[in-house]
Formats: sequence, structure tokens, C-alpha cells
Amino acid sequence: MALHDSETAQITTHVSEHVKFRSTEWMAGGNMGRSLPMYEIEIRERVLRVVRELRHQRELMQQGFEQVDKHFEKLGRHLDARFENLIRRLDRFLVFRFDDNAGRYGNIHIKIITINSRGR
Repeated sequence: MALHDSETAQITTHVSEHVKFRSTEWMAGGNMGRSLPMYEIEIRERVLRVVRELRHQRELMQQGFEQVDKHFEKLGRHLDARFENLIRRLDRFLVFRFDDNAGRYGNIHIKIITINSRGR
């Protein structure tokens, strides 16, 4: 069953008028039941929710950074104590070694002096 030219023109006119009438609503995102001020209010509410969430995330990040800083301070104190303990142990060991080998170090010193005096 074929359409006549007059029927095709009538359908085209009807569809184009419908599209022109509804195009602004379709462009607004399908909010056919809401007016433009209501749409703006919804957008502002969304923006406020996003801002609040960003503020909350910033606070969480700051808390995390503070915890990391505290951890590094604690770790630094722990490492300082370990290094001080290690230095004390090395000092005791070196004093002990120097006391046991005092004669040897004296001989080495004498040998160095004699080698240097021969080279001149």
C-alpha cells in the first residue's frame, strides 16, 4: 500500500512540527516534566554535593599525610637510637682493638716514617 504525495507531505509536516516543539526538552536531557529553573536547582545541588565530597576527601588526605609524618618521625627516632647504639659498640670495639694492638700500631707508624725517609 503506497502513500500518496499529499499524505507523505502531511506526515512530514506533522513530524517536523513535533520535533521543533520538543527539541528544547530533548536537548535539556530528557527532563520533560521539569522546567528550566528546576533543572538549575538540581545542577546546583549536584555541585554542592561534589564540593562537600571533595572537602571530605581533602580532610581524609590531610589525616593520611599527618599519619605518614608521624610514622616517619617515629622511624627517624628509632633509627637515630639504633645508630647511636651502633656507634657506641664500634667505639668500644675500636678502643679494645687499639689497646690490644698498641705495639703493632706503633711499629706501623715507625715503618711509615722510615719508608718516607728513604724515599727522599
